[in-house]
Amino acid sequence: MLKSTIINLQGILSADLGSEFYLETKKLFSEDRYLVLLDAQELKSIDEIGIGFLEKTASAAKNSGSQIAICNLAPSLIKIWNESNLESLIPSFQTRSDAIQHLEQFIHAPSQKNTDPSLVYCPACSVLLRIKNFGNNSCPACGNKFYIQQNGHLTSYEKLA
Repeated sequence: MLKSTIINLQGILSADLGSEFYLETKKLFSEDRYLVLLDAQELKSIDEIGIGFLEKTASAAKNSGSQIAICNLAPSLIKIWNESNLESLIPSFQTRSDAIQHLEQFIHAPSQKNTDPSLVYCPACSVLLRIKNFGNNSCPACGNKFYIQQNGHLTSYEKLA
């Protein structure tokens, strides 16, 4: 059974808010499969670091078999959303009801959770990878480094500024 939650984004999605957002959603996705609606009505801007955290959140959702969508993006944010290719990872909708309708189609869908520990999605670019060895790995598509545990859980290395 899928659980659902709505997250209201406010202010500027950058390093501080983005990090907190990613850690909380990652924890959420580790507990169960979720339908997550991001409401951006009060989101003022997104910087490059915020985009990175959204990409990582989308990857965590995909790895857990969860679904994520966003609604109420301001026109200036829609441009950023499309230019950064976030639309392919997190679909955007003009209204909350449109986004909810999109997410509801997954309520009775079978789990798409990755059950093969040798297959993982890159946390940076979401490319499906076949892993031959557990431990330290890197994505051949984007070069992102991450760690794979024996049970298939993936830990992404964070860049410290």
